Amino acid sequence: MNDTEPQAKATERLEHSRLRVRATAALSSLDRLRLEYLYLIVALVWGTALIVLMPPFQVPDEPAHFYRSWGLAQGRVLPPRDFHEVLPENVWTLVAAFPIGAINSPGPYEGYSPHKIGDLLGEEISSHKASRVTAIPSQNPVGYLPQALGIEVARVTGLSPLAAFYLARASNLLVAVLLVFLALRIAPFGKVMFLIPALLPVTVAEMASVSPDALAISGAMFFTALTLALSERTVVRTGQMALVAATAGVLLAIKPGYFALAALIFLIPPRSLPSRRTWALWMSGIVALVLFIAVLMAVTPPTAPADLASQLGPSVPGADALSQLRWSAAHPLGFVDAMFNTIGTSASDIAFTMTSMLSWYTIRVSQVAGLLLLGLVLVLIPGLESEPGVGLRRRAILLGTWVASVSMICLALYMAQTPVGHTFVYGIQGRYFTPMLPLLLLGLYRIRLRRPSAVVILLLIVIAAVVLLTLRAVWFHYYQ
Repeated sequence: MNDTEPQAKATERLEHSRLRVRATAALSSLDRLRLEYLYLIVALVWGTALIVLMPPFQVPDEPAHFYRSWGLAQGRVLPPRDFHEVLPENVWTLVAAFPIGAINSPGPYEGYSPHKIGDLLGEEISSHKASRVTAIPSQNPVGYLPQALGIEVARVTGLSPLAAFYLARASNLLVAVLLVFLALRIAPFGKVMFLIPALLPVTVAEMASVSPDALAISGAMFFTALTLALSERTVVRTGQMALVAATAGVLLAIKPGYFALAALIFLIPPRSLPSRRTWALWMSGIVALVLFIAVLMAVTPPTAPADLASQLGPSVPGADALSQLRWSAAHPLGFVDAMFNTIGTSASDIAFTMTSMLSWYTIRVSQVAGLLLLGLVLVLIPGLESEPGVGLRRRAILLGTWVASVSMICLALYMAQTPVGHTFVYGIQGRYFTPMLPLLLLGLYRIRLRRPSAVVILLLIVIAAVVLLTLRAVWFHYYQ
């Protein structure tokens, strides 16, 4: 036998040993990697790429959001009640260079050339201002603060309207990502159940836009994580409760319909405050604050006169918020039936527009991406044994708040965009439900079915729901 063979085998074993050591060291490094930093890197890189690659005004309602942000940057805090913003002339004309295109059409976007970007980036902001009609997607100026900051930087430094648009997108992305980063940092468990909704393609696209949805989504996630973190503490201080109240009053009011998320304050147990009376005062005070803001937002929006309605976008014949509210109060089961009918028949569309339908519902991200994200949820939802348990009380509050929030979004759309008494809720888009998605995932997180009876009960509940939905569909088809 050749004397070099034992030496060669020894060298090979040594090399394999070194590889194992390196692999173990790499895995140990990944064990220590904090998910919030992983999110921070991915979200900023991905979001920046979308800011650059997505042409201007290619996110739903982005033109109107840009105009409102510019108006706020000029010092007009409250939206104009006459639906007229006074902006530089070439701010208004910027949208003509980047038309929206055909909504819901999967065809390629026509007429766009990157050369337009270079030409318009050198244009000065016009000194001549014009008053024009614009829609007001959100009454709350807080949702436009990051964008207005970016626009103000462009105005002060003498940059172009297009540069202001990109700075508005960048500021919006930075603030939204920071809020999610903080949410991941303070969440006591289930960080991946925040991470996955925050990295849905639609979520990242909204954060990399001028839309207030960025702050609505990230703010809801931060509030959820904050209440979960305080639910783990044995002592909750006055300053922490004040932070909860401020967060609820500001971040849950970015857009109408999300005030029901305030119910998450009940995750904080009475024992963590000095007395039950103190706990009750804080709970009632926060609920009253959020309800007051919600009512204020519901009653203050102006009604556009008939001569402006056609310029603000298509209206729904027969829709009247006050009449719809009266009808829903008189027929509560009618609204519930309309909500179940809508969600039951449009669940796949809702899921698609929540996860992977970009631009003005014209870019369909691969269905494989959606399946991969669903598979990731299924793999990670059992959680890690090192994390604290969710507990029955917290699970009930999370799922109950999720149901209430989904219902409030549906009710808001039922009042604003649906003909009175209709059996279907108009205007539902998946991204409206993204802020409360972590609640659903956390409510299902780390469920352990340790008894065969639990499996049987779960099967019976799901099968019963499927049976009832099937019979309901047949009944309404033939007998209604």
